[in-house]
Amino acid sequence: MDAETNPDIVNDNDRSLRDFVRMIRTYWMGALLIIALSIASGAVWTLFQPQVFEAKATGIVQAPRGNDPSNAYSSEALSKSQAASYATVATSLAVAERVEKAGVVKQSAGVLLGRITALQPQDTVLIEITAKGPTGDSARTLADAWITAMSEQIEAIQGNDGVIGAQNTKFVSVSKAATPNSPVSPNVIIALVLATITGTLLAIAYAVIRQHLDRRIRSADVLEQRYGTSVLGTIPMNPFLRKGSQLLSQLTETSTESRHASFAMAESLRELRTNLSYVDVDNPPQVFVVTSPNPGEGKSTLSANLAETLAVNSGKNVVVIDCDLRRPTLSKIFNAVEGAGLTDVLSGRAELQQVIQPCGDSEKLWILGAGRIPPNPSELLGSRAMKELLAALGEQSIVILDAPPILPVTDAVVLANSADGVVLVASARNTTYEQFGRAQQLIKRGGAHLLGTVLNRVPTSGQDAHQYGYYGGTYYANEETPATTATAQPSDESTVVEGDSATPIAAATPLAAPEEATSRRTVRRSGH
Repeated sequence: MDAETNPDIVNDNDRSLRDFVRMIRTYWMGALLIIALSIASGAVWTLFQPQVFEAKATGIVQAPRGNDPSNAYSSEALSKSQAASYATVATSLAVAERVEKAGVVKQSAGVLLGRITALQPQDTVLIEITAKGPTGDSARTLADAWITAMSEQIEAIQGNDGVIGAQNTKFVSVSKAATPNSPVSPNVIIALVLATITGTLLAIAYAVIRQHLDRRIRSADVLEQRYGTSVLGTIPMNPFLRKGSQLLSQLTETSTESRHASFAMAESLRELRTNLSYVDVDNPPQVFVVTSPNPGEGKSTLSANLAETLAVNSGKNVVVIDCDLRRPTLSKIFNAVEGAGLTDVLSGRAELQQVIQPCGDSEKLWILGAGRIPPNPSELLGSRAMKELLAALGEQSIVILDAPPILPVTDAVVLANSADGVVLVASARNTTYEQFGRAQQLIKRGGAHLLGTVLNRVPTSGQDAHQYGYYGGTYYANEETPATTATAQPSDESTVVEGDSATPIAAATPLAAPEEATSRRTVRRSGH
């Protein structure tokens, strides 16, 4: 079966070609530099090579014919047979010594012999002598002198042979050498062509080696092909989030670049929200963990902005919980009041309604901070109290659990067993394939459900944008800024738990009783 009848072969070939082009576009600067250096090296090499000129003189073998016309054919045959022998004489040391003794060219016989090439064209009585020299005149002089010395050497050989006698053949010059105007070496064009070919091969080898050694994730397609996980979304890099607030709704930058970056990220978040709803159409995830293989890959920023997007577009209450009990950050991102939080609820020092906080003007977005940093985070996150809390919240709200990175600690895996699944965040050009693979294995070994992957901080311009599968960075350039949520500020009436006393900070979202919620939650999750 060939490519014409098997579309899989065509697809594989197309994929291989795309991968090759992607590889070259990724490392094009280094590859181009190698090619340029190779061409420059070839040009420099030609400058330092000595020039070589070639001159060609031709001699002919003549046999005596006599007065009988019938001897013409035999004379011609004799000349041809002798020409083959004389071609051997032409490259003998004896001829070179005669040229040296003549003093026409001031070099030793061995050196002179290395400058000569003899050729007898097939089925002719001609012998071509090609001489090389540093100048055109020296090459011409050597070629002519060689013909003369060769003729003398042949006469000397025949003079010592009494058998040939009167039928001795002669070797005479038929064409004097002309002075060449240009050198035959170095050939600049050939040298540059070879340098270009060599540089291209080296550039390809460089790109292949770099791609093999560079284990950072550079393609969303590779994640699907290599690990069999669905990519729920690609979130473009937004440098303005790092300069100021980490929430799109709180950005005050009004430049064109900032607007483009915000629109691109907002649209990607909406796409992520939609894809999450299609993970399981009958039972879409209500409680899910957001984690990443390593620290610093943007999972908390993604969790916060995804929470805002869900609150605005889903029409449901959204609760985002800071489950990173080692390095909590969500309260700072939302400008929430820090103090009591999740750990206080789980340990029984506070009620949920006392510590959960509304975010800004939104009536549907709530944040539950981490609270006091405990000595045993994994035990708290895997406790029965945590399961009951998530079950109760998940009955009426979408719950996003911002968990610690999965490779350094086991908190995310422990937490995932109480949720509907895990969203694994990988940072483009930062997370390696090995790190992603280990994180995926830990999730599966822990018995959790991997909902999919989000490729974060994807480049929005240059070659990398196409490589990561991101193309729509400026599609919304002329649109109005999409409304999300206002700056998250606790209400004036809010208070936080201090010590062992607590006062409700706000009217929290209605919650089902823990026992009832747990029962319904278990039934719903059994559908996965």
